[in-house]
Amino acid sequence: MGTVPHTADELRNAFLDFFAERAHTVVPSASLIPHDPTVLFTVAGMVPFKPYFVGDECRPSIVR
Repeated sequence: MGTVPHTADELRNAFLDFFAERAHTVVPSASLIPHDPTVLFTVAGMVPFKPYFVGDECRPSIVR
């Protein structure tokens, strides 16, 4: 392991780098403010996936 993270940004980058080094795809973070008026709270971080679950959008291709 490299240096110990000292800031939140360093910790976040270390977390993302860990998974990227293991062939996971790093995607942009989702907003905490839902753009969907049918949801009141962001429950368990699943709100960004709702369009895929209900068939409004297709899941983006993930290329490794």
